[in-house]
Amino acid sequence: ENQMEMEVVNDKWIADGSKDMYRLFIDKSNGCDRPLSATLAWYDPPGAIGCTDCLVNDFDLSIKTQAGITHPNGRNSIDTKNTVERIRIPTEDGEEVRVIVRARNFVDSGAKYSLVITGCLSGNAQQPEMMATPDTSEPTPEPTPEPTIAKNSATDSRALCPENRLFEFILDTDDDGSQLSWNLVASNTQNNEVYQVLAGPKTSSYSANEVYVFSECLNPSNRYRFQLRNNSGSNIKSQYQLAYGGRAIFNNEG
Repeated sequence: ENQMEMEVVNDKWIADGSKDMYRLFIDKSNGCDRPLSATLAWYDPPGAIGCTDCLVNDFDLSIKTQAGITHPNGRNSIDTKNTVERIRIPTEDGEEVRVIVRARNFVDSGAKYSLVITGCLSGNAQQPEMMATPDTSEPTPEPTPEPTIAKNSATDSRALCPENRLFEFILDTDDDGSQLSWNLVASNTQNNEVYQVLAGPKTSSYSANEVYVFSECLNPSNRYRFQLRNNSGSNIKSQYQLAYGGRAIFNNEG
């Protein structure tokens, strides 16, 4: 495809019994043909010794489209076993998609989750919005100081950033490297400020058959959108991977 976008929600707190809904629109007008993928993950406290159903805080991921509701991990209903849930579905140009995260049957009053959504997401002014009603019982965390990081320095970012906050973009170029451009944009959930975090190329274009690594320390209270484009309008031939918290969250090999 010639465009891929990503939405990242990191360490989002949710109260037991409530849900967060993310409303997105599909844009394939520029030739993007990737499926929509949503991955939900969370850290769960240890279950009881000898348990068979061991989840302590059970999250449910689902996607609602004009075709109906899709459940994760190839199931026809909710997943009550795993702490990582993924849905991958085909979409139509212009279609509205709603990704829903539900907090079901928590032992605790609330818990945090992370969500990554990739696909042919609309890049116009109608940005994906979180549709959940704010929960007044959510505790107000102490602000986390941001480390001083040398931009586009993978070595410095790794050294100064906690592992669970480190984002990496790894680009292995083909002969289309000179046509590629990308950016990572942050949205502050407190004041709705939108700003660019990283972008490339900075000066000259990327060479063919080279590996480039870019990294940044992400603020858990922000939402992020990643976009990669082939400016010629052709399909992207180069290989690329996105990683967060030491885990690969997307690669264009499938």
